[in-house]
Amino acid sequence: MTAVILAGGDGVRMRPLTCSLPKAMLHICNLPLIEYIIRSLQKNGISDIIIAADRFSRVIADYFDRDMPIPPALSLSSVPEGTSAALQRAVEGRDLDGDEPVLVINGAALADFDYNGIICKHRSGGSALTLILKGSDRPWEGIAAVTENGLLTDVIRSMPRESCASGLVITGSFVVNAGLAQQFPKYGEDIYTDVLPVLLKQGKKIAAVREKGYFMRLVTPSDLLDANSDVINGVYPHTPETVITPEEAEKRFSGVSVSGKVCIGENNELCSGVVLEGGTVIGNNVSVGKGTKLRSAVIGDGVQIGEGCTVNCAVIGKAVHLSSGASVFEGAAVGEDSVISENAVVNPGVKIWKGRRVEPFACAAADLKYGFARPVIIDDEGITGETGSELTPQTAAVIGSSLASLGRKIAVGCKDDPASQALAMALASGIMAAGGEVRFAGETTEPELASCVRLCGAAAGCFIGAGITTKIKFFSSDGLPLSRREEKLIEGGVNRGEYRRSGFSRFGAMRYCPEIRELYMSRLYSMLPERLRGIRAVVNTPGKRVSEICTALLEDINDKNGKPIVFHISGDGAKTSAYTEETGYIFPDKLIMLCCKTLFEQGRDTALPYSFPVAAERLAERYGCKVLRYSGCPGDGSDREARRLAAENGFSCDGIVLMLKTLDILSEKKQSLKEACEELPEFAEVNRFVAIDMRSRGRMELLRQLCTEKISGGDGVVINDKRGRVLIRPVKTGKGLMMHVESYKLETASELCDFYQETLNTMVKRGENRTS
Repeated sequence: MTAVILAGGDGVRMRPLTCSLPKAMLHICNLPLIEYIIRSLQKNGISDIIIAADRFSRVIADYFDRDMPIPPALSLSSVPEGTSAALQRAVEGRDLDGDEPVLVINGAALADFDYNGIICKHRSGGSALTLILKGSDRPWEGIAAVTENGLLTDVIRSMPRESCASGLVITGSFVVNAGLAQQFPKYGEDIYTDVLPVLLKQGKKIAAVREKGYFMRLVTPSDLLDANSDVINGVYPHTPETVITPEEAEKRFSGVSVSGKVCIGENNELCSGVVLEGGTVIGNNVSVGKGTKLRSAVIGDGVQIGEGCTVNCAVIGKAVHLSSGASVFEGAAVGEDSVISENAVVNPGVKIWKGRRVEPFACAAADLKYGFARPVIIDDEGITGETGSELTPQTAAVIGSSLASLGRKIAVGCKDDPASQALAMALASGIMAAGGEVRFAGETTEPELASCVRLCGAAAGCFIGAGITTKIKFFSSDGLPLSRREEKLIEGGVNRGEYRRSGFSRFGAMRYCPEIRELYMSRLYSMLPERLRGIRAVVNTPGKRVSEICTALLEDINDKNGKPIVFHISGDGAKTSAYTEETGYIFPDKLIMLCCKTLFEQGRDTALPYSFPVAAERLAERYGCKVLRYSGCPGDGSDREARRLAAENGFSCDGIVLMLKTLDILSEKKQSLKEACEELPEFAEVNRFVAIDMRSRGRMELLRQLCTEKISGGDGVVINDKRGRVLIRPVKTGKGLMMHVESYKLETASELCDFYQETLNTMVKRGENRTS
């Protein structure tokens, strides 16, 4: 009797586990599936076995290139082909009589059938082909419609459960006469979708036999988990020697806690404190760190698992590395050679493709085929990422639920485009799902949204602007950037799922609040001078909303015959520079200094970021006033008063307010912009990003060595050089530094920047040479 195992195909739904091998070579309790198939055939006395494989034929050939009493014959193809051609190629040249039955086995299913009995029924029934069917309540591909006398009438692909005419599914295995098998390719590529319908139309007699033995089709990684569990627990009738009892496992590995039968291969290291639950499979050459919990998990050969990891009902492929604290949850599959870094999380059902990396503290919430899964980090620009791939509506909803951890009432605004609106609505849904109340302002600018946060008494605010890249910017209750504690709450929610879930009766509400924008406009109108005499303000901005606001504000006060001042306002509305023919470009810090001078003349203090030039302090001393400093991301509450004052003044973080304050000063004093700027102290600044990886403690020590003055609130260190002041702070991603250099002349500031950049690079190289 000849048997052909069809072991080709791509195994698309089983990926990433089948990216480099066929389903027939997937391991079940540390043996490849094809080994179980061959043993089942040999138990039925069938020794003439042919394996038909295509794309991964070399993997199968290498496995059987070893001593076996009767090795199977291999029918190999270097390219994918249909099942009809694969069967014909395997049968032809075997010198079989045309009426000789051939047993065809599905190489992607674990089965224990009475093949001898099936072959006898085929011979006695006189049919050309006999399908092997199995009763099932799961309507997979291939529902068989069978008459009362056991003849096939139809094969229906993917029929809905409620419409199934039969509880019988096609197992993918059958018996066919050799002569008919060699004719299959002329009827079509696939045996079930092409050949069987043609045979039925031709009136060929096709019998159907219902088998009562074990059957499990391997379609997805969850099926592989179920198959391993069935073999360990004896549901499948043949148990490998590597399956052991809890007592045997605990005797073999000291200090390991085991509940239920498990399967453990050779040359493994399981540290004390490891917990194994029943149904777990561990391959060969695996190391598992202290405190790790494996629950009904399948762990491939050569896997390294660090301390305190969790793998629940998931498949971990060959040579994967799980760093300490990593977690992989139900139904997930991690492809071979991948890395799940420290404290990273792979969510239920997520697939990580071969060789991919989930970075430290990241949460892989969607399949990872390309690139790397990175943790969500709130940097100086908020959360940024490619629209539709890194930042999706699903991600936005999780960010919204995490944002609700800051307080019940959250203000949300966005740009006026479909992508921004979709992400904003998704984020709002997440806030509501966590029990938060949304104040949806609609189309706004960033400063407008920040003002809305203060005006409506919200705990926090969020602005979304989408293009090719999406930016999600956050504001604290004072309208300034979040504190580090607040950022950590959001990052923890997104990366580790640490956010509130509400029952349906506790969902929050959303209120559309365009009137909040009117309050912002009222504030701006209150800053307008009555009339710009001799001045014509011109606004140049890429922001549609910014343009609308400025047009409304300036329409009635501009002197159409006055000298033009062109204000360049950023698209987000946060920054403003000015230009006249007399002055050239006047950058934002100089305009801010102009507003500060007016406050000092009135005997009032002001507040500025730590990165703002110290020339402001020198100016304040002339008038007996103070400059309070606040952090861009405070680690404590030491700058609370400075943040309150900065929010009250507004000009340091709102480009439109800065423009109006500048116009008011010039109008009130009847000065030109050139005359007003000449009264300011001379200063020049250079800001530069330096690409030095600061994620190791040794790199942070470099800054402490250079430091002459520490900045409270965690905004970096200061070097007081006789040529000027240098503020250096690591960016939040840890991948570089920002240098803010101030001096009396631009040339000197640039020289200082070059000098300390070279100094840092030299110190880094010296440290690397020392460690190597």
